[in-house]
Amino acid sequence: MEFIIKNELILRRLLYSDAFIGSFTGIFGVVFATFLSKLLGINHTVIVLISIITFCYSILASLLAFSKKIDIRYTRILILANWIWSVISIFLLYLHYDNATLVGKSYLILQVIAVAGLAYLEGSQIIKQSNTHEV
Repeated sequence: MEFIIKNELILRRLLYSDAFIGSFTGIFGVVFATFLSKLLGINHTVIVLISIITFCYSILASLLAFSKKIDIRYTRILILANWIWSVISIFLLYLHYDNATLVGKSYLILQVIAVAGLAYLEGSQIIKQSNTHEV
């Protein structure tokens, strides 16, 4: 099965957004983990883990966004990673809901929405190429 990019400009802008948001969140989370742990009511280790994972996938988004030609296979991997991270984020929300502050709960909910939203929007720009060859 072959895939094509529906609109490269839109996909590239989404990848730039994914790269920026992920790298900013990752760096901010690691640097201010102690403060964020208290503010959010979420364990310090969890904050650092979320931040590192977010930063790591932002590296792939950056490589794709700044590449001359967007690699569809790696874009699909990024999209899958975003969907998986969305599911993990729902699990984290469930695990930390009782201890998280209102800000922490809001953060975890926004994380699910943002990551799933990026996965959906990026995925909407990768479409299956119809096979018009008949035998």
